[in-house]
Amino acid sequence: MRVTLVKWAISLAVIGAAGGYAYMVGSDLSQRRVAELEDEVKTLNDELSGLRDAAAKQDAAMDAERKRADQWKARYDTEVPSEAQKQWLARVQARLDAGVTPARLAFFIDSAKNPSPCDEAPVTKRFIAQTPLFSGTNDSVSFGDGVVTVTAVGESALDSAGNPQAWVDTAKPMTARFTRLGGEATEVAGKLPLHHAVLTEDREYRFTLVPGPQGFVKVTGQACAKE
Repeated sequence: MRVTLVKWAISLAVIGAAGGYAYMVGSDLSQRRVAELEDEVKTLNDELSGLRDAAAKQDAAMDAERKRADQWKARYDTEVPSEAQKQWLARVQARLDAGVTPARLAFFIDSAKNPSPCDEAPVTKRFIAQTPLFSGTNDSVSFGDGVVTVTAVGESALDSAGNPQAWVDTAKPMTARFTRLGGEATEVAGKLPLHHAVLTEDREYRFTLVPGPQGFVKVTGQACAKE
């Protein structure tokens, strides 16, 4: 009986020792596996963080490229003329090449505006332009019942011998004077044709002066509503 109990005790001890050893081995293996998994998780997290940083840098680079593209497009739209603008520039250059002065072109451009309703048909009159040798009758015309009076002064024409004449040389520069009722006056100078506009309280008087018969200047005037 004692022998049997001893055998059982030894068997239990062996089983217990084996179980303890197995537990220790299993626990060590588990800890190692946990450590390996933690290392793998850390590695994956590091890789994920790197990918996120790379993606953020890529997004920033794309945003910078988009901004540069927008800036270049805005510069192109501002600095490169459209087809219509090219055509207008070509027309301006053609007039300059033909001898029209930049100042005269600038005058017409600054004077350009949308047409306004005109309450009267254009009226054409003529007068004798004054010269150093002539200042007399028929040297002015009026429009709008005397609202604006037009006169002009120019250089004397020369005969074949180079002698100055009383009448004006309409091929040379002239000075046209536009006097409003009350005495206020404005002037425009240059070669004919000349263009000018005079503003009153309720009207805009538009004038064009062209050469007339010998010694005369023809002026066409039109009264329009002010814009």
